[in-house]
Amino acid sequence: MRNAADCCADITFSNWTGDCVNGSQRAPIYVDCPAGEPCTDIVLKDINIWTEAGNTEYYKCANAYGSGYCLRNGTTHTAYNTTTVTVTTPPTDYAAPYMPSDLSSGLGVTTSIAVPTVPTTFFPGATPATRRAYQP
Repeated sequence: MRNAADCCADITFSNWTGDCVNGSQRAPIYVDCPAGEPCTDIVLKDINIWTEAGNTEYYKCANAYGSGYCLRNGTTHTAYNTTTVTVTTPPTDYAAPYMPSDLSSGLGVTTSIAVPTVPTTFFPGATPATRRAYQP
């Protein structure tokens, strides 16, 4: 049986870009590891996420060691309560990517949800499963 130390060590998260609905209500970076087996050698770098609402977001870490944002450094891996880092400016040159058919607002409760066409470039060389779902 694996314990948390086996599955939560030597992990790198890098080059993430996007946005979150409200970064002050729900932290876009939240690394929460078990107190009995803290996560080790975690790397958080080049994460460019910004909030859609307001001008503040929080990064939270608990029992997590490594480098970047709210992670703790060091070789003594003891349990600690949540550390919160407050961020009040978007990342440098921040621009969240969007897909061509992204919704600009939510759908009503009686509105049908359209199933988007999946281009064959999504699965290069694959034959579409059904003709109807993949027509341009």
